[in-house]
Parts: sequence; C-alpha cells; structure tokens
Amino acid sequence: MKKTVFTHNCGYRIALGNLDSGASLVSLDSALGTTIDGSIKGRGIAQSSGVPTFVQFYFAPDDWLQGYFKDRGLDELEIGRAVQQE
Repeated sequence: MKKTVFTHNCGYRIALGNLDSGASLVSLDSALGTTIDGSIKGRGIAQSSGVPTFVQFYFAPDDWLQGYFKDRGLDELEIGRAVQQE
C-alpha cells in the first residue's frame, strides 16, 4: 500500500477570539480575524473553502453532556439501548 502525503491545506478553518494580523493571515488568509470581538467568550470565525462565517460557540461543563446523554437513555458510545432492542 502506497503512503499518501497530503500537501494541501485543510479546506475548513476555525479561529476563536481576537487574532493579531499575523495569526489572522496564517489561519484565514485575510485580516478578518482581527475583527473578532475577543471580549465575548466563544466568538470566532469558521471558514469553509475560503468562505468565512462569524460563529458563536457555547460552553458547558463536561458533566452537562453526560447528563444530557443519560436523560435521553443514551451513552457516549451507542445510540441508545432502547433503540437497539427494537
């Protein structure tokens, strides 16, 4: 089996928080990262195939996700026991 070497950049990039001009140019190929409001936790830019979109990520403690799964009869590794038994 021949090893493949990928030489192209990833087509999807995410930048969170206010970036200086150098970091913005490296990550987004533009100065747009300097316009991100760094005072708001989770504010950023998601860029797919060169098209930037301002985004807002939300944060929760790790145990919140565990409770979310448990409340719905799910766990981290499977869809849910009730669904699989049908």
